[in-house]
Amino acid sequence: MSNVGQLIHSYPVKLCNLTARAAPYFVGVDVSKATLDFAVVKLNQILFYQQVSNDKKGITEFLKVLRQHTKTTISQCLFCMEHTGIYNNPLLKALHQLAASIWVERAVHIQESVGLTRGKTDRAGCPAG
Repeated sequence: MSNVGQLIHSYPVKLCNLTARAAPYFVGVDVSKATLDFAVVKLNQILFYQQVSNDKKGITEFLKVLRQHTKTTISQCLFCMEHTGIYNNPLLKALHQLAASIWVERAVHIQESVGLTRGKTDRAGCPAG
């Protein structure tokens, strides 16, 4: 079984085909060992960025800010991130417990879809950024 398959097996991830009407908020996440960089988008407009620690405290902090900025529920968000092995697990666990819609993509697929970017920054690396 591939790493992505193991990850999905560990945390049942809803790989959805949602429309903008079903999930009007897109949350792109750049995952690293120490931090999570979030970009929140609605109707192709970036609403805000936030960087938090890649742990339960940081994730809770982001979810609180998300609710404050958007006045929405988790069910109206689609969380998208690249597969980074075990570094995804704290966020996947938290989102799964909230029954969030999640899309995990292979890094190679993301690189092929946007091309090679020199001088990558966290904002440029965020799937929504």
